[in-house]
Amino acid sequence: MSLTRIQKLRRQEFADAAIEVFAEHGMADTTFELVAKQAGVPKSNVLHYFENKPVLIEAAYRRYLVTYSGEINELLKRAKTPWDRIYAVIEANFSKTTFRPSVTRAYAYLCAEAHRNAALDRIHRIMTKRMHNNLMFALAQVTDTTHANLVAQSLSLTIRGLWLGCVTQSNGIERGDAIGQCEFLLSALFPDNEERIESKKRMAEISSILFDYE
Repeated sequence: MSLTRIQKLRRQEFADAAIEVFAEHGMADTTFELVAKQAGVPKSNVLHYFENKPVLIEAAYRRYLVTYSGEINELLKRAKTPWDRIYAVIEANFSKTTFRPSVTRAYAYLCAEAHRNAALDRIHRIMTKRMHNNLMFALAQVTDTTHANLVAQSLSLTIRGLWLGCVTQSNGIERGDAIGQCEFLLSALFPDNEERIESKKRMAEISSILFDYE
């Protein structure tokens, strides 16, 4: 394995550890010592890759963004219809990799800190824009542009609200319940749409196979 590859893997490992530490201690109380302990390495190893805390924080959120983008791209590659694409977005946002307590808590910290940190604000805007654009592209093929934009906004807000709700509710939110909330919205807006219903089933099955859900 090349040195460059090893360095990339180490950075990813420490970024993953940082997300876990954010979730447990909050962004303000996250330290290199805690991240190193989470990763099971000396503090000097983490400092070798990240010169300061803001650089580490940004790397951690970019790591999450890469993971999320990879999952949604895998689903979108298998989407054959606009409705497939819509449900691909929903499935990816509530995958077991990303929709878990540590990641949703880290997302809440991102939302809270974005207005004070230009790098985090940029990441947050990228995440929000990508979701809206993916939804808008598909919805514009099943309804008029004005309605598509309103539905994309509503569904995006529902998804982001569920992520925050997973943090604020004492028992969190199960992925099935979160997907059910999105389905409630879509079934109200597009009732008795057989193509939509079939796409929901198809993308749920594909997601289960790809990401090994029980």
